Amino acid sequence: MVGIINAINKLIEKNISFYLYREPFSTNITIGISSYPVIIKTDDLITKSGFVISPFQIESNESSQKSAYPTILLPQDITVDFSLNDITSIKITEEIILNHIEKFEYEKESVQKLITFQDDDFYQIDKTEYINQCQEVVDKIKNGEIDKMILSRVIKNENNSVKDASQLFFKLECKYDHAFIFLINIQGTLTWIGASPELLADYSKGVFTSVSLAGTKKPEKKWTSKEYYEQELVTNYIVDIFKKNECQSVKIGERLSVRAGDFEHLMTQISAKPEKKRIVSLVKDLNPTPALCGYPKEKSYELIIKTEKHSRLYYGGFIGIINSDSTKESHNSNQGFKLFVNLRSSLLLKNKSYIFVGGGITQDSIPENEWEETCIKSQTILSVFK
Repeated sequence: MVGIINAINKLIEKNISFYLYREPFSTNITIGISSYPVIIKTDDLITKSGFVISPFQIESNESSQKSAYPTILLPQDITVDFSLNDITSIKITEEIILNHIEKFEYEKESVQKLITFQDDDFYQIDKTEYINQCQEVVDKIKNGEIDKMILSRVIKNENNSVKDASQLFFKLECKYDHAFIFLINIQGTLTWIGASPELLADYSKGVFTSVSLAGTKKPEKKWTSKEYYEQELVTNYIVDIFKKNECQSVKIGERLSVRAGDFEHLMTQISAKPEKKRIVSLVKDLNPTPALCGYPKEKSYELIIKTEKHSRLYYGGFIGIINSDSTKESHNSNQGFKLFVNLRSSLLLKNKSYIFVGGGITQDSIPENEWEETCIKSQTILSVFK
């Protein structure tokens, strides 16, 4: 596997845009190389193809975000599938990557000028300040201003950086079979890696599926009313979105307790059959979900912007695969899109990295416990970092 790691490292060294991912419970890994990143909007999900990364934002409120970052699509010049169980496929992929690097040419125009980070984007909050912020949010919830808000923070890590990206990807891939493992590098300016357990939207063969994932506990603990309530808010929100968009055949699955690394979440799968004209509206309404933003969405979003001193950047947005044929008349096509929430993830920079974590705050939240929950969640990434 050293050969494929070195080949991917060469892509990074030469600032060549690429994406690497493995879907949950799959043994196949896909790599795509792109000569020119494209700035898109959510409406383009049904007209473009490639790998997309979108920031944490409500599109109608983009101006209220501390740092407005673009949604970026990497159209694939080439894509290759390989399996770590198949040595031949690994060697073939390595050769394709190296051959492509030799003759690679990319446009001089780039998205680099649109992705510039400021120092206050990575404000480091300490435990005392986080607990105080959490208590302020709890008070607002008890006063009836909102029902739930996700309070996040950033953890600085100086032991790992972009040079470790390929090795970190394969460590995540090996450890978390349940998650969507991804690595995206955009012209050496934006490199994001993660192991997301949460599906935002899957559209295939006329069926639109989303997942209500919320509530966190250690396996040895029991679920409490706090977690059940937190997850129920997300489930009800998704169902309401489907009904608002006049979806047919809405199906609500059984609420399950699912393992995600060293802890567990409550999860319910919800699916429906929307009209083609409603597909983009569904994605816009679902993103960001109450599991990463809060409820009601607009009010909790505004409170996040006012409360958090860092920028979430692409944390809490979405990443995934899109295909322009996703709205063809035939529902027998395998083409569509599959988007995951960008969480349990990290931004990799030249000499350091930043891990983003958050917790759902409700009226029953105990601020000390919420801090500890963010520490637990950070281990998804930190456990594979040095």
